[in-house]
Amino acid sequence: GFGGFGGGPRPPRPEPGADLQTVITMDFMDAVNGKKEDVRVKCKSHCSSCDGTGNLKGSSPTTCKRCDGQGVEIFQQGFFQTHQTCGACGGRGYTQPLCGGCQGSGLVWDFKEVVVNIPAGVEDGVSLRVRDKGDAGRNGGPRGHLYVKVRVRKHPIFRRQGADVHIDVPISVTQAILGGTLKVPLVHGVEKIEIPEGTQPADRMTMRQRGIKRLNSDSFGKQYVHFKIEVPKKLTQKQRELLEEFAKESGEVMHCKTTNPEVAEKEESTTFSVFQAAKDALFGKSEEAGEKEEDKKKQSENA
Repeated sequence: GFGGFGGGPRPPRPEPGADLQTVITMDFMDAVNGKKEDVRVKCKSHCSSCDGTGNLKGSSPTTCKRCDGQGVEIFQQGFFQTHQTCGACGGRGYTQPLCGGCQGSGLVWDFKEVVVNIPAGVEDGVSLRVRDKGDAGRNGGPRGHLYVKVRVRKHPIFRRQGADVHIDVPISVTQAILGGTLKVPLVHGVEKIEIPEGTQPADRMTMRQRGIKRLNSDSFGKQYVHFKIEVPKKLTQKQRELLEEFAKESGEVMHCKTTNPEVAEKEESTTFSVFQAAKDALFGKSEEAGEKEEDKKKQSENA
């Protein structure tokens, strides 16, 4: 028999299967909305020839001759005895012909199709665990897990920071000055927004609950609309005249070529622009500017 001295043979202990890892790459919007992804995984499965036992099918166990079915070997050293797991049967107390399909391991390489449920809002670099989709266990042990690392491609329009989304929206100079309405894309559609009057180049608008769904939550992040004011490179004659008139009305000195005689005369007669006045107030008047102003006063007195 297989029982007896030293506690008898030890039955093989269940061993859990190894965990596996794989990487999938997906589009930005698929990560935003979530999807099911089919993944082909190379893993170890139970050998079909021996049903995962590792033994030759149809064979019977034989009592191990080295340990006489005890599963341990006893060594005598003087008055002391030492017990050691039998090297012939591995502690089982018996031997049995091995399966040729798996060389006694009970496992063989296999390919499996695994459906990975990717939740909405998953971020680049996140690892998802798919339970019991790793290598098969031995001696009745459970399968390991599959860990799927997600890589997300960049989007040509949207930039992501956590659950928040950033987008650059071009607007014209007149829209920035006068305000207006504009349709902007969202990760979940399109929405009309109001451009405030006097919008500055660094201004942005916050759209709450218009970002990406947070994992394990029903809330959404924000969308930030960054206004990018586009200055036209070419103007029609009418546009140029209107802008020159605007500059004249604002008291600005034109430093570019003008086609309006009145504006040109104004430019020549005006010494200090609004910007020069601000500079003088901050840093004091330069000697040259002071001399010019003194000469104007003298000319005015002599007139």
